[in-house]
This record gives sequence, structure tokens and C-alpha cells, in this order.
Amino acid sequence: MINQTNIIFTRSIRTNAFLQSFLNFCRKKPLGAFGLAIIIVFMVVAIIGETFAPYDPLAVSADFKLKPPNATQWFGGDSLGRDIFSRVLIGTRISIIVGLAVISIGTTVGAILGIASAYYGGAVDMVLQRIVDALMAFPSLLLAICIMAVLGVSLTNVVIALALTNIPRSARTIRSVALAIANTDYALAATCIGASNFRLMSRHIAPNCVASFLVIGTAGLGIAIIAEASLSFLGIGSPEETITWGVMLSRSSLDSFAYAPHIGLFPGAALTLLVFGINIFGDAMRDVLDPRLRRTG
Repeated sequence: MINQTNIIFTRSIRTNAFLQSFLNFCRKKPLGAFGLAIIIVFMVVAIIGETFAPYDPLAVSADFKLKPPNATQWFGGDSLGRDIFSRVLIGTRISIIVGLAVISIGTTVGAILGIASAYYGGAVDMVLQRIVDALMAFPSLLLAICIMAVLGVSLTNVVIALALTNIPRSARTIRSVALAIANTDYALAATCIGASNFRLMSRHIAPNCVASFLVIGTAGLGIAIIAEASLSFLGIGSPEETITWGVMLSRSSLDSFAYAPHIGLFPGAALTLLVFGINIFGDAMRDVLDPRLRRTG
């Protein structure tokens, strides 16, 4: 009974500490809190947006073709008569899933390579960094287009292509952080007492790279979402039957923007608002997690 009471008390303290930290974040970084609110709204839409879609996003109707926004169709109809509002709601899920998958894979692989490169040094560092240099020599979007040309059009291939373009930047940034950590007293002490390479990297170096990892992830998420939309807009990203904001923007380019501007306006506005929220939240996270900025702030 006493142990259970202690566990409940400990959890209560942790919850209160988290709430206090969150309130401090909102007070010190109101713009970052606003960005977080935008992200949460889009996350909720991605999860339950399909429930509130007034029409079938794939249903074609000649009566709704190029119909402007009105009381029954808030965002109007596209060139095939499909409800744009319903498609924007459904497209939110795909765009966010692709962005999160790209960042999770690309940043994680880049962090592993960066830590290994910094820790082992020598030939390992030289080989890995030359690979990173080769990948960074190509513009990210151009490299993604080349990869998609080889792999073919599919949502999975979009994730693979964009994750590969995200690895070099993550590896280079994490490597610089890991180099400083590997030379600290506690890391050297762990080496002296016989800690294995894996334990040293996983228990002493990697946890101290988490702040940089989170900053890279939040900064890259908006870029990944825009890159997916760009590939889909060019017709080499998500398949035509997949509902994404990029595909919707691609469809708008086939029609006269002068006669039906709403086709591209609403998915473009949703994309812009989400990326804006991610960027301002990422800037706030960088200010909070970077110790150098905390000292000067």
C-alpha cells in the first residue's frame, strides 16, 4: 500500500512538473505555443477528420464540377466535381504521415551515422563523411526527383527518397555535437572503466544528442511536407488516386486558375498554415533546448 502511494505521489510530481514546464514555455514563447496549437489542430484533423468530411472525397459529380465555395460545399468542387473540403481533410493525414515518416527515418539514420562517425573517427569517419558530402552536393529536391525516377511513383518511394535526402544534414549536425560529447570527462571515464563501444554511444553520447535531434526533426518536418507536395505537384510523387495536398495542387494546375482559383487556394493555404506552425514551433524549441541560446536569452 505504501509503495503504491509513493508511485502515485511520484507520478503526480512529474505531472505537475510537466505542466509547469509547459506553462513556462507558453509564457516565454507565445509564438511557439501558437505554432504548437496549429500543429495540434492539424493532428486532430488528421486523426478524426474523415469523420467530419461532408462528402465522399472520391465521389465524382457533374453538378459540383468547378463549383465555387458555397453553403453546402465550403471549399467548392474540383475539376471532377469532388468536394475540396473533404479532400483537404483527408489529405491532412497523408501529408502529416509522410512528413513524420521521412523525419523519423532520415533523422534517426543520420544521427546513427553521425554518432558512429564522430566516435570511431579515422577511416570510418572519412568514408562516412565523403558519402555525406556526395549526397549534399546535390540539391535535395533534385536528388529526390532522381531517386523517384529510379524507384517509380508510390507513397512508399516518396518516403524513401525524401528520407535519403534528409540523412546528410542530420548526420553532419549530430556528428559535430557527438564530437564534443565524446571528449567530455564522463565519456572518457566510461572508456577508462571498460565500457563497450555500443554502451558508450547508446548510454553516454546518444542521450546528449537528443536536444539537437529534436531541433533537427522539428525544423525538417515542414521541409519534408513541402517536398512531398512538390514531388506530387510535379507528378512524380504520390499516385494520382492518393489524396494529398500536393496531388490536389497538381490538379489545380490543369485548370484555368482565373476561372477556378479555389481548387489550388485551399490545399495551398492548409499546407502554408501547417508549415508556418511547424516552423515557429521549431524555432521556439531550438531556443529552449539550445544551452547557448538559454544563456544569452
